[in-house]
Amino acid sequence: MYKDEKYRTIVNGKEPSLYRCYRNMLDRCNNPKHPSYHRYGGRGIKVEPYLQNWTNFADHMHEILPEGHTIEDMRRLGMSLDRIDTDGNYERGNIRWATQKEQILNRNMYKTNTSGYHGVSWNKKVGKWQAELRIDGEHLYLGAFDLPEKCFDLVQKEYLKHHGPEAHAKMMDRQRKRCEELGLKLKEYK
Repeated sequence: MYKDEKYRTIVNGKEPSLYRCYRNMLDRCNNPKHPSYHRYGGRGIKVEPYLQNWTNFADHMHEILPEGHTIEDMRRLGMSLDRIDTDGNYERGNIRWATQKEQILNRNMYKTNTSGYHGVSWNKKVGKWQAELRIDGEHLYLGAFDLPEKCFDLVQKEYLKHHGPEAHAKMMDRQRKRCEELGLKLKEYK
Protein backbone atom coordinates (compact mmCIF):
# COMPACT_ATOMS: atom_id res chain seq x y z
CA MET A 1 0.00 0.00 0.00
CA TYR A 2 1.19 3.52 -0.82
CA LYS A 3 1.68 6.08 1.92
CA ASP A 4 0.01 8.76 -0.19
CA GLU A 5 -3.70 8.16 -0.82
CA LYS A 6 -3.51 9.47 -4.40
CA TYR A 7 -1.38 6.46 -5.43
CA ARG A 8 -3.75 3.78 -4.16
CA THR A 9 -4.88 1.33 -6.82
CA ILE A 10 -7.60 -0.31 -4.72
CA VAL A 11 -10.04 1.50 -2.43
CA ASN A 12 -12.82 -0.48 -0.72
CA GLY A 13 -12.21 -3.37 -3.10
CA LYS A 14 -12.48 -1.22 -6.26
CA GLU A 15 -10.09 0.63 -8.53
CA PRO A 16 -10.29 4.41 -8.04
CA SER A 17 -11.48 6.32 -11.13
CA LEU A 18 -8.05 7.84 -11.82
CA TYR A 19 -6.41 4.42 -11.81
CA ARG A 20 -9.10 3.07 -14.19
CA CYS A 21 -8.44 6.07 -16.45
CA TYR A 22 -4.71 5.24 -16.41
CA ARG A 23 -5.25 1.55 -17.21
CA ASN A 24 -7.74 2.35 -20.00
CA MET A 25 -5.30 4.84 -21.56
CA LEU A 26 -2.57 2.18 -21.61
CA ASP A 27 -4.91 -0.51 -22.94
CA ARG A 28 -6.29 1.69 -25.75
CA CYS A 29 -2.74 2.34 -26.94
CA ASN A 30 -1.03 -1.00 -26.25
CA ASN A 31 -3.59 -3.81 -26.32
CA PRO A 32 -4.79 -4.84 -29.81
CA LYS A 33 -7.68 -6.74 -28.14
CA HIS A 34 -9.09 -3.53 -26.60
CA PRO A 35 -12.30 -2.48 -28.45
CA SER A 36 -10.94 1.05 -29.08
CA TYR A 37 -7.38 0.03 -30.01
CA HIS A 38 -8.01 0.81 -33.72
CA ARG A 39 -8.67 4.49 -32.84
CA TYR A 40 -5.58 4.79 -30.61
CA GLY A 41 -2.67 2.34 -30.77
CA GLY A 42 -3.83 1.17 -34.20
CA ARG A 43 -3.42 4.78 -35.45
CA GLY A 44 0.01 5.07 -33.84
CA ILE A 45 -1.08 6.95 -30.68
CA LYS A 46 1.39 6.21 -27.89
CA VAL A 47 1.76 7.01 -24.20
CA GLU A 48 4.81 9.08 -23.26
CA PRO A 49 7.23 6.86 -21.26
CA TYR A 50 7.00 9.22 -18.25
CA LEU A 51 3.21 8.76 -18.08
CA GLN A 52 3.45 4.97 -18.38
CA ASN A 53 4.45 4.96 -14.72
CA TRP A 54 1.37 5.04 -12.46
CA THR A 55 2.78 7.42 -9.84
CA ASN A 56 4.04 9.84 -12.51
CA PHE A 57 0.62 9.76 -14.20
CA ALA A 58 -1.19 10.36 -10.89
CA ASP A 59 1.17 13.24 -10.02
CA HIS A 60 0.68 14.88 -13.42
CA MET A 61 -3.11 14.56 -13.37
CA HIS A 62 -3.13 16.20 -9.93
CA GLU A 63 -0.79 18.96 -11.19
CA ILE A 64 -3.15 19.92 -14.02
CA LEU A 65 -6.27 20.07 -11.84
CA PRO A 66 -7.94 23.49 -11.81
CA GLU A 67 -7.00 25.30 -8.61
CA GLY A 68 -9.06 24.26 -5.61
CA HIS A 69 -10.39 21.07 -7.26
CA THR A 70 -9.83 17.39 -6.50
CA ILE A 71 -9.97 14.31 -8.72
CA GLU A 72 -13.39 13.56 -7.19
CA ASP A 73 -14.55 17.07 -8.20
CA MET A 74 -13.49 16.41 -11.79
CA ARG A 75 -15.46 13.15 -11.92
CA ARG A 76 -18.49 14.79 -10.29
CA LEU A 77 -18.33 17.54 -12.94
CA GLY A 78 -18.24 14.88 -15.68
CA MET A 79 -14.65 15.64 -16.65
CA SER A 80 -12.14 13.06 -17.83
CA LEU A 81 -8.80 12.68 -19.61
CA ASP A 82 -8.64 14.21 -23.09
CA ARG A 83 -5.88 14.76 -25.64
CA ILE A 84 -5.77 18.37 -26.86
CA ASP A 85 -4.41 17.33 -30.27
CA THR A 86 -6.42 14.23 -31.18
CA ASP A 87 -3.64 13.05 -33.49
CA GLY A 88 -1.00 13.56 -30.79
CA ASN A 89 0.21 11.15 -28.15
CA TYR A 90 -0.74 10.96 -24.50
CA GLU A 91 2.00 13.19 -23.18
CA ARG A 92 2.48 16.06 -20.78
CA GLY A 93 1.35 19.21 -22.55
CA ASN A 94 -1.18 17.32 -24.69
CA ILE A 95 -3.54 16.03 -22.01
CA ARG A 96 -6.15 17.90 -20.01
CA TRP A 97 -9.29 17.50 -17.96
CA ALA A 98 -12.28 18.05 -20.26
CA THR A 99 -16.05 17.79 -20.16
CA GLN A 100 -17.86 15.38 -22.46
CA LYS A 101 -18.98 18.33 -24.60
CA GLU A 102 -15.38 19.56 -24.94
CA GLN A 103 -14.31 16.06 -25.95
CA ILE A 104 -17.06 15.78 -28.56
CA LEU A 105 -16.03 19.13 -30.04
CA ASN A 106 -12.43 17.88 -30.13
CA ARG A 107 -13.27 14.64 -31.99
CA ASN A 108 -11.86 13.77 -35.43
CA MET A 109 -14.25 13.23 -38.32
CA TYR A 110 -15.37 9.67 -38.97
CA LYS A 111 -13.56 7.72 -41.68
CA THR A 112 -16.98 6.91 -43.16
CA ASN A 113 -17.49 10.60 -43.97
CA THR A 114 -17.44 10.87 -47.77
CA SER A 115 -18.40 14.54 -48.15
CA GLY A 116 -15.38 15.90 -46.28
CA TYR A 117 -17.77 18.18 -44.37
CA HIS A 118 -18.85 17.85 -40.76
CA GLY A 119 -22.60 17.13 -40.49
CA VAL A 120 -23.03 16.46 -44.23
CA SER A 121 -23.92 12.97 -45.45
CA TRP A 122 -25.50 11.29 -48.46
CA ASN A 123 -29.09 10.17 -47.92
CA LYS A 124 -29.72 7.21 -50.26
CA LYS A 125 -33.49 7.23 -49.72
CA VAL A 126 -34.00 10.75 -51.06
CA GLY A 127 -30.91 10.87 -53.29
CA LYS A 128 -29.65 14.10 -51.76
CA TRP A 129 -27.04 15.40 -49.37
CA GLN A 130 -28.39 16.13 -45.91
CA ALA A 131 -27.23 18.55 -43.24
CA GLU A 132 -27.59 17.70 -39.57
CA LEU A 133 -25.90 18.37 -36.24
CA ARG A 134 -26.09 17.25 -32.65
CA ILE A 135 -26.29 20.24 -30.34
CA ASP A 136 -26.21 19.55 -26.59
CA GLY A 137 -27.50 16.03 -27.18
CA GLU A 138 -30.33 17.17 -29.47
CA HIS A 139 -30.52 16.15 -33.13
CA LEU A 140 -30.89 19.18 -35.41
CA TYR A 141 -31.96 18.34 -38.98
CA LEU A 142 -31.18 21.25 -41.34
CA GLY A 143 -32.46 19.89 -44.66
CA ALA A 144 -31.54 17.92 -47.79
CA PHE A 145 -30.00 19.45 -50.92
CA ASP A 146 -28.56 18.50 -54.30
CA LEU A 147 -25.14 19.95 -53.48
CA PRO A 148 -23.06 19.18 -50.38
CA GLU A 149 -21.84 22.82 -50.40
CA LYS A 150 -25.36 24.02 -49.55
CA CYS A 151 -25.40 21.67 -46.56
CA PHE A 152 -21.91 22.84 -45.63
CA ASP A 153 -23.06 26.48 -45.39
CA LEU A 154 -25.99 25.61 -43.13
CA VAL A 155 -23.93 23.36 -40.85
CA GLN A 156 -21.16 25.98 -40.51
CA LYS A 157 -23.67 28.69 -39.59
CA GLU A 158 -25.34 26.55 -36.90
CA TYR A 159 -22.05 25.18 -35.55
CA LEU A 160 -20.62 28.69 -35.21
CA LYS A 161 -23.81 29.94 -33.56
CA HIS A 162 -23.91 27.14 -30.98
CA HIS A 163 -20.22 26.50 -30.29
CA GLY A 164 -18.43 29.79 -31.00
CA PRO A 165 -15.48 30.80 -33.19
CA GLU A 166 -12.75 28.80 -31.40
CA ALA A 167 -14.58 25.46 -31.70
CA HIS A 168 -15.59 26.37 -35.27
CA ALA A 169 -11.95 27.02 -36.24
CA LYS A 170 -10.96 23.58 -34.89
CA MET A 171 -13.81 21.97 -36.79
CA MET A 172 -12.67 23.70 -40.00
CA ASP A 173 -9.18 22.24 -39.45
CA ARG A 174 -10.65 18.73 -39.07
CA GLN A 175 -12.72 19.21 -42.25
CA ARG A 176 -9.65 20.44 -44.14
CA LYS A 177 -7.76 17.32 -43.06
CA ARG A 178 -10.63 14.99 -44.05
CA CYS A 179 -10.99 16.70 -47.44
CA GLU A 180 -7.26 16.19 -48.06
CA GLU A 181 -7.64 12.48 -47.19
CA LEU A 182 -10.50 12.23 -49.70
CA GLY A 183 -8.71 14.28 -52.38
CA LEU A 184 -11.34 17.03 -52.17
CA LYS A 185 -10.97 20.79 -51.88
CA LEU A 186 -12.58 22.26 -48.77
CA LYS A 187 -15.05 25.06 -49.45
CA GLU A 188 -14.10 28.02 -47.28
CA TYR A 189 -16.78 29.39 -45.00
CA LYS A 190 -17.25 33.14 -44.88
